[in-house]
Amino acid sequence: MNNRGYLQPELIRLWEEIVTPRLAKGTVPQKLTFSRGKRSGGTLRIQAPTTLATELQHEEPILLERINSFFGYKAVEKITITHGNSVDSLPSHRLPKIIPFTLETAQKIESMTSNIQHNELREALTALGKTLKSREIE
Repeated sequence: MNNRGYLQPELIRLWEEIVTPRLAKGTVPQKLTFSRGKRSGGTLRIQAPTTLATELQHEEPILLERINSFFGYKAVEKITITHGNSVDSLPSHRLPKIIPFTLETAQKIESMTSNIQHNELREALTALGKTLKSREIE
């Protein structure tokens, strides 16, 4: 995203821990925006089911405290809530589900890097290939 709107991957990954499992269920942090040139006092947009939106609004002071504790400073001043079914519309930057792959796939990746002469480079590229293949979305 541009310099005025972004989300830290850690915020997404630790969302449940930051806002509690009860409030995280069905909610998705979508975008964090700041005024030009600022990195504090931002607005965090959260998508939530309509049934949970009112509760999130009520809990905003607590959410702000928990989110700012995560950042270590007053990064977020305001929360806006967009209504929708968050489970069906997860943002593309969510971490993919790790899935197992077959021995055949592992051997194919190893054969693709077998002609690389530098041992450390070959091992690193093989590991990278296996990691990327295991993170493909089902």
